[in-house]
Amino acid sequence: MSHFSVSVFTDENTTVEDLLESFDENLEVEKYVRTTKKELIQEGKERIRYLKKIYKMYKKDKRKYRREHFNNIQHLKFIKTVPSMAKWNDEKIYKYEIRFYKEDEITEDGGIYSTYNPKSKWDWYEIGRKMV
Repeated sequence: MSHFSVSVFTDENTTVEDLLESFDENLEVEKYVRTTKKELIQEGKERIRYLKKIYKMYKKDKRKYRREHFNNIQHLKFIKTVPSMAKWNDEKIYKYEIRFYKEDEITEDGGIYSTYNPKSKWDWYEIGRKMV
């Protein structure tokens, strides 16, 4: 989490709230395509590349890796699946990437819809308080 001190300058016809409103992360906007199917597949491939690096660490010294992750049994089970994930084709990667999305959040072309404010910069602010 980051906190920033900023200055917002207004005139007599505008309030701070008016100026900051469009940057509120809680502001829902009209549904738009956030990610295309192609981008989802690319993100999945990048994730698998990253997991392969972690898997190499696991393979290098399994005992040490297990000791370091003994309190995360799910991770230790998951890391063993990475070699099979590395063999996935684009469609399998895509299915994995959309596993948590509801049907109405997926476009006809396989992308992902969103109503999250793409201009969001803040979730709260205070006027006149010194940040310490």
